[in-house]
Amino acid sequence: MFSLRMLLKPAAGSAFRQITRVCNDVRLCSTYRAAILTEFNKIPKIQRINVYQDLAPGQIKVGVHFCSLNYTDVRTLEGVQNVELPRVPGSEFAGEVMEVGQGSKLSFKPGDKVVALRSHLTSGGGLAEECVLDEYDCFLLNDISLKDAAILPYGHGTAMLAFSKYCQLKEKDTVIVIAGPGGLGLGAIEVASSVYCAKVIALCDTEDSSVLIRDEGAFQTITMSEGYPKVYRFLKNALNGQKVKCIYDAVGGEALHLLQDFVDPENGCLLTVYPLFDQQKFGETVPDFGVKEKDRVERKALENLPAISSRIKHIDLYSHRFEDRDFYREIIEETLNLYSEELISAHVSQVFTLKQLEAAVEFIKKKKCTGKVLIRVRRTNEDSNGDSDSENEEQRKD
Repeated sequence: MFSLRMLLKPAAGSAFRQITRVCNDVRLCSTYRAAILTEFNKIPKIQRINVYQDLAPGQIKVGVHFCSLNYTDVRTLEGVQNVELPRVPGSEFAGEVMEVGQGSKLSFKPGDKVVALRSHLTSGGGLAEECVLDEYDCFLLNDISLKDAAILPYGHGTAMLAFSKYCQLKEKDTVIVIAGPGGLGLGAIEVASSVYCAKVIALCDTEDSSVLIRDEGAFQTITMSEGYPKVYRFLKNALNGQKVKCIYDAVGGEALHLLQDFVDPENGCLLTVYPLFDQQKFGETVPDFGVKEKDRVERKALENLPAISSRIKHIDLYSHRFEDRDFYREIIEETLNLYSEELISAHVSQVFTLKQLEAAVEFIKKKKCTGKVLIRVRRTNEDSNGDSDSENEEQRKD
């Protein structure tokens, strides 16, 4: 049985060879720019890499135009994950196929527009003008712009996976979504409300994101900055004794210790999609939320359930790439179709150039984003009318 490490080895190896060629004195026909992380807690340096032209069977070379900068990417830069250096970050990106290796099974051809999704633990990411990767990590685009495509697979695809396989959400079910500064929570709110016609109550981190979340279908919202006691009272009043089908956590899981009070003990589920979720650490640490026992809802039914740490399901979309590749691809292809049918949308909070990577990282750290943050790696024909280095949400469509 192959391990995940073995499955990633060919792609990771080619990416590493690309990086190591930076130090070679051999001059090839051309070079491309890449953001290379060589030290944690530092901004990746933009370097020129000699073009690597040898593709293994089943690999394709993509010219990257837009790459999402997710909160997970920022945390990876800080060294919270045990990943090898040097590395090119960026797990979600869109561009055009430049070259196709022999033995391709998916019929990609040069010039095709594609969106790619890779594990955040894998090097050879999208913060580079060129990327060599397995064709099964790429998805063909039809009428979707490269800018919008770079936003959709991770957040919305994860929600599609969660609500179709792990929660089986139905119309008029109630969902509590704990949303952070990125796209995971926003994607869940859109999918739950627009696709499944569920009632969404959203807990968000800032008032600015609260406005956007209400626009995208949340029935009620409250900011976590109000404090847990007020958030708890808000949910207690909003639900009026009713229980929810699901709590969907996109920020790290801490609040689930408290908010499990509101989940249907028989048919409800606790889901976290936070990529860096540590189940063992979660079970060992119970914060003091400051909510008085007399103010809490009836919890007798919870006493007969297993410990919450064993009831939480951690969902990692990319892991299904290896567990059930066909199902994984169906999820992302269906997500792209939902965009084409205008059931979901792509929200760009701000676009930065590759040279502005440090500013983009700070933008996320300071929770200024109300949607996805994009890095414009290279210009496309779609962008020929815009010359500014950054664009806000109102300017997202060229």
